[in-house]
Amino acid sequence: MQYAKAIKRLRRMRGLSQSELAQRIGKTSGYISKLEIGDRIPATEVIEDICSALSVPYYLFALLASSDEDIHNLPAKDTHLLAENLLQILVGTHDDRP
Repeated sequence: MQYAKAIKRLRRMRGLSQSELAQRIGKTSGYISKLEIGDRIPATEVIEDICSALSVPYYLFALLASSDEDIHNLPAKDTHLLAENLLQILVGTHDDRP
């Protein structure tokens, strides 16, 4: 799982700084920084707190954090496209044009 990638992506899409996210989950900005560069692996409780703070369902976080090794039955391109579309819908950045 690529937790660093998912945390950073979601935090940025929500327009939050590392400090703001840290404050929302009761951690330090240094801790968030370490998560985002992959120096720390978050505990399940921390992932749940991050998902809650960013108003993102856990399943979407898991999909965004997945690597090729994690999802064996879907091509990486399809997995990435699915994650991107779900993310855009959930954070309201999708294009409403047909």
